[in-house]
Amino acid sequence: MGYPGVTDRLLKRGGTELLVPADAYVTQGSIALFASTNPDGGRVDTLFHTAPVNPGNSGGPLLDECGQVVGVNTWSAASSLSDSGDFDVPAGQYVATHVSALNTFLSSAGITPQIQGEACYAKSEDEISKDDALTKALAAAAEAQRQRLEQAKKAEQASALMDQLQLAALVVLSVLVLVLIVVHIRREREHKEKAAPTAYAPESDTTPETADTKPLQLKSTPQKVRVKHPFPWGWALLGVLVVILALVFVVRDSGLWARHSAKAAATDTVSEGLVRLACEVDKSASPRPLNGAGPTEFEFEAARACVNNRTPYERQADGSLLRFTVSDSEPFAAKLELSKDGLRFKRSDYRLSPEAHQAYVSQRTALGTLRCASPDNAGQQAALKDNLQKVRTLAQSYLTGAPETQTVWRCHKTDAVKAVK
Repeated sequence: MGYPGVTDRLLKRGGTELLVPADAYVTQGSIALFASTNPDGGRVDTLFHTAPVNPGNSGGPLLDECGQVVGVNTWSAASSLSDSGDFDVPAGQYVATHVSALNTFLSSAGITPQIQGEACYAKSEDEISKDDALTKALAAAAEAQRQRLEQAKKAEQASALMDQLQLAALVVLSVLVLVLIVVHIRREREHKEKAAPTAYAPESDTTPETADTKPLQLKSTPQKVRVKHPFPWGWALLGVLVVILALVFVVRDSGLWARHSAKAAATDTVSEGLVRLACEVDKSASPRPLNGAGPTEFEFEAARACVNNRTPYERQADGSLLRFTVSDSEPFAAKLELSKDGLRFKRSDYRLSPEAHQAYVSQRTALGTLRCASPDNAGQQAALKDNLQKVRTLAQSYLTGAPETQTVWRCHKTDAVKAVK
């Protein structure tokens, strides 16, 4: 690839037109020879190739089918005069300096190039078409997922606001109830005190009289008698219940409740490595069971989210495991869900249209076969996690309707088995 002067002359480009950016001139060929010396005899790794090079291409990149630089074009074979007096112009003899020399030059200049260690694999037109379709499907699924998450976030915010309003209303109601209880108790006491009996004490009248002495008269003065009121246990119990109810709502909406729930949930996770599970169909939880569904057994390793030491599942935020499959021959796809303890297995089967099934199978095949990653290989685990996410995103773009069948198995642990490395 380059900008040879012969192209400018053929296009009659000159003057300021040469300063305007133009499309690169690209020719095709193949690598003919790898040599450790260049045509001048210098000890430089050199590539001999058949992609035509013209004057002006020198210094331009030699690219492979993946667009990666493999060399820098430097020479083309020069013509020579034969013994008969004719010009001998060799065809298809072009030379490029190997990219290793370019890396050395860049490193000496303090520049670190990006090096691709994997070999180039040129995809066919069919593979490119499948990749484009997969990219579009993943983009559409990602957009749909983004909209679902946005709607879920709005619903969660609305629910949180409603919970706060309910909590505020409960607190206000609790305060009003307590106030009413106190007011009612005070009024009852005042009413009882007014209705209490009085005692009379005699009081002598020493007023002097006239000639005739009158008999002694008594004047009565009412005195209040202290009444002992019973404690209002009923009202006090009602007040305590209202306060406890308010506290329950407050604690439930706080982080303390969430942390406690998470800790309790974590204790339910299986601690064993590889266990063998035997499962029976739970007919009460399977309204539309899969035809012919019966007992099944499998080995489950919670640490790797791996079934039968080969089939990987994607671990979800709640600890459950998820996997998607599609039949190559029948227009059906399945969603497989395994509880975090492995004791509940659910399968949901979806019927697809012939067009959707064909597209789904094609795009799923492009992602390759997935196998459980080695526990000691972090790179393999990261690649598997990324591929499982792609499979889930792809599946969710097709499994949008209601499942045709839903089957639930209840599992129990049998004899433990030794993990296979």
